[in-house]
Amino acid sequence: MRLASNKWLSCLALCALPTLSLAAGAMPEGRHLASEGGISFGYMLQILFSFVAVIAFIFGFAWLMRRSGRFGAAGSGRGLRIVSSLSLGMREKIMVVNVGEKNIVVGVAPGQIRALYVMEGEAGPSEAPATGKGGGFGPLLGRFLKQ
Repeated sequence: MRLASNKWLSCLALCALPTLSLAAGAMPEGRHLASEGGISFGYMLQILFSFVAVIAFIFGFAWLMRRSGRFGAAGSGRGLRIVSSLSLGMREKIMVVNVGEKNIVVGVAPGQIRALYVMEGEAGPSEAPATGKGGGFGPLLGRFLKQ
């Protein structure tokens, strides 16, 4: 994750270099903003609109990348649904994932995902009654681990 963000930052810096060189040559030599009495309202407005345009471009580009599936958010997860999740520790979880007609109990740990139990055509925790004793993920998991 850190490496990917460093690549984006370096790409953004390389894209900004031509803009910086244009800004450095924008004022003729010998003329400075201080000698003209400061920065005008029009110039500040131009800077503000330029900033808004750059931020809008960045968000638009990120939106396009998400829509195209380059970040993995838009194209992934079709047909998969996390029914329930239980945290066992700082980095360990047990999850029930719905895949089509099957519910799969999955153990998730750093660097490892393991299917613990496959339930075919059985009611998952989302379909179980939530009222009274025995409803919820914990008792259901205990029942399936005893089998």
